[in-house]
Amino acid sequence: MSRPGLESQSATTIYTAIFVTDVDEVDSASQSFVANVYVEFRWHDPRLAAADSVSQNVAFDKIWHPRIQIVNQQHLFKTFPESFEVSATGDVTYRQRYWGDFSQPMNLKEFPMDSPKLEFQIVAVGYDESEVLFVQNPLEPLALQTNYQ
Repeated sequence: MSRPGLESQSATTIYTAIFVTDVDEVDSASQSFVANVYVEFRWHDPRLAAADSVSQNVAFDKIWHPRIQIVNQQHLFKTFPESFEVSATGDVTYRQRYWGDFSQPMNLKEFPMDSPKLEFQIVAVGYDESEVLFVQNPLEPLALQTNYQ
């Protein structure tokens, strides 16, 4: 299955929202943290537009998707079904809630007064920026702007 935008040689834009619902633990010795995270990815695929006005859930293997991977995941649990919501206009939404361990290199030069920056590194496996481009969803607020210590 080819990605949307391939015909025009433009990148497929993936609108991204990440909400950190909880950080359970930060372990500076193992350079990792445990978090509960809700993610939402949206993109437009005009090939999926339908005549009716009803959204439908579509199985993972039935349409193109960007093969999203959280690079710094260590051990994660997914709590939502692996499916996409497709609107009648061809807008595709993938929602998932992850809970588990993430790796995070930490600069501990000012220990114990440092403030680690916790990051989620997301890629579309097999694609580069000229093919798939992640951008913050402008309709969603920033999820978390707090430093955990």
